[in-house]
Amino acid sequence: MRKALYSQFTIGIMFYYGITIVGYWTYGSMVYAYLPQNFNGPRWINVLINAIVLLQSITSQHVCIILHIFLH
Repeated sequence: MRKALYSQFTIGIMFYYGITIVGYWTYGSMVYAYLPQNFNGPRWINVLINAIVLLQSITSQHVCIILHIFLH
């Protein structure tokens, strides 16, 4: 079990840092810190992306609060 956990984290970290390094190598500092600012499409797409990010943030915070209440 522990061996599978370590291999999963190792593979996950390799992919995560690999994508990060290749992305920075490709785009450098041309990318904004807030990724939706990079999209040049219609305004409604940016509004939709921001709404989804807000919804995900609210949902994740409520899940953390609920877990905190039930686990303590």
